[in-house]
Amino acid sequence: MTDFVRRVLLLVRFCALFLLLTYLFYRGIDWVTAHVLPLNPYEEPKGRAVKVLTPGAPDAAGEGRNVWEHVRTFLRYGE
Repeated sequence: MTDFVRRVLLLVRFCALFLLLTYLFYRGIDWVTAHVLPLNPYEEPKGRAVKVLTPGAPDAAGEGRNVWEHVRTFLRYGE
């Protein structure tokens, strides 16, 4: 009978240790994720940032381009 109790206690200790280590691992990954990822990835940039595409606005050559011309230029030249 004592062998059975010893095995049950060993199983309970193993399960408790497994759950504790799993929880600590999860909290560690959560902590790393919170420090690596930015708070709001869709926030507008600060400083002298310029919007890349403003439909109808003149570009460097002084001519206004629509969205499809911009997409076609991007796909052709990568700019």
